[in-house]
Amino acid sequence: MISSRSKPETCTTQSTAGRRAHRSSRTNRPCACSATGTTSQGGIAFVLQRDSGIRMPRRMQVEFSAIVQALADTSETELSSAQIWAIFEQTYLAPTQVRSSLIYRNHRLFEHLDGQGIALELADSDGAVRTIAGSGNGPIAATVAALGLPLRIDSFEERSLAAGSEAAAVAIVEAAMPGVPGSRFGVGRHPNIATASVLAVLSAAARFADATD
Repeated sequence: MISSRSKPETCTTQSTAGRRAHRSSRTNRPCACSATGTTSQGGIAFVLQRDSGIRMPRRMQVEFSAIVQALADTSETELSSAQIWAIFEQTYLAPTQVRSSLIYRNHRLFEHLDGQGIALELADSDGAVRTIAGSGNGPIAATVAALGLPLRIDSFEERSLAAGSEAAAVAIVEAAMPGVPGSRFGVGRHPNIATASVLAVLSAAARFADATD
């Protein structure tokens, strides 16, 4: 659990967190991580990876820990592992599912000259559906082109949440946009890695739209 006021047992490093999580498993008490200070970034990341299977890049840990800290300060209550996951979903996954004008419906990839084309079906929050298209050197570049936004993808990582052919893939992008300070991370989750990549770009774009509204 994470508290904005009290100072529970703090996961300061990966190895320390692992030892404390091991002790917690014997006592049925989840590892608690301080939501303040530099060490909280690793603590929150550890809890998210341990309980939800999400392994965040370092810079994303910084971004997400700040979001969690702000909510902990506002609520003045302890945040459980389930609440941290809910914050993660609301921040990175919900923009492409239930809110924004970039709600994903479907897509089709096709060969285009020497690259990749995409026909992307999106819905607005009011349910209106539209299809946009673009091309690039892969699904990510094609999605950016289809959106028609000055979105720059600075990094891309893919993960698997579990072993086996049915495992969900997680794609993470870090994006920047001219005129908007800093970068934003976007996350896509889907059994197909290409679809997860498309969703990650949409997630980042939707978060920029939220920031500029």
